[in-house]
Amino acid sequence: MRRIRHWLEGTGFTFGREHLALNILAGIAIIGVAVTVFISNIPQPVPAAGEQEPDPLPWLFDLCIAYLSAFLFHLLVVAQPARRKEKARFLTLAMPLEAIAYSGMDMVRDLERVASCPPRRVTEEHLTKVLRAINHNDDITAHIAFRLSLAASAYKEIVPYAADLPLDLQTALQRENRTSLTLWFPLDKASVDVHTSLQDLRTVVTQDLWTGGKWVHKRVTLVGYARVFMEYYKASEAVRTALAKYQSQIPRPLEDDGTAPGRLTFLYGNEQASYWTYPPEAHSELLPGKNLSRGLAREAP
Repeated sequence: MRRIRHWLEGTGFTFGREHLALNILAGIAIIGVAVTVFISNIPQPVPAAGEQEPDPLPWLFDLCIAYLSAFLFHLLVVAQPARRKEKARFLTLAMPLEAIAYSGMDMVRDLERVASCPPRRVTEEHLTKVLRAINHNDDITAHIAFRLSLAASAYKEIVPYAADLPLDLQTALQRENRTSLTLWFPLDKASVDVHTSLQDLRTVVTQDLWTGGKWVHKRVTLVGYARVFMEYYKASEAVRTALAKYQSQIPRPLEDDGTAPGRLTFLYGNEQASYWTYPPEAHSELLPGKNLSRGLAREAP
């Protein structure tokens, strides 16, 4: 049955809901032709001289044949060439499509490594802990912007051929490209320095805040961007979900259960390192031993 379905899809026949009515009408037309042929083969009394032979359902056969002719014309002249063109586009754009589909997952997995956090299914709670453990410095800003620039470059490769892709995939790609994350991490800040180390990405930037009647010394982290990071992850996952519907048109299926990394592309650190628990930084931004009493001068960050 699967081979028959694959062959029909290759000829242009579709099983999607958008063509469900056309396929049902084609089935009804075939049944109508069969019924009229069966009725016409039933022996009928010989008409008297000068009388016309009765023709049961004289219009049904002609109507069904006309619809089946139009359906086959659409299948062979319109649908089949369009399906071949769509398949060719998927083969041509396989790499940029996969890059965008996994951009959110790769981003989260890379941030987990920078934060020394364990890989978990991506939820708002988990992402909040990861971003709280990451210090907001120039190196991490450039690193995140660089990852966003990879997806932006892939999107530019797709744009000239986007009209040949399915509508749901076009919508998902546009949603991913319009994410607000690029407003906070502009692409013009994207850079990769060969001399930048994992420790540079973890550089602590401090600030003093007046709260509870005292100065509090704390780290500047990315936890305030948890919502926009989650939106970006969901947008890229929408691309991956839409792309997975067309796995027969791409060279290899997309595999990801939501916990394993997608295309592992860590730019820093040891890829074999594993973290099983959250670090203390994932639960608090405060720096121990640095709280200042009320009225004292603030330390320079």
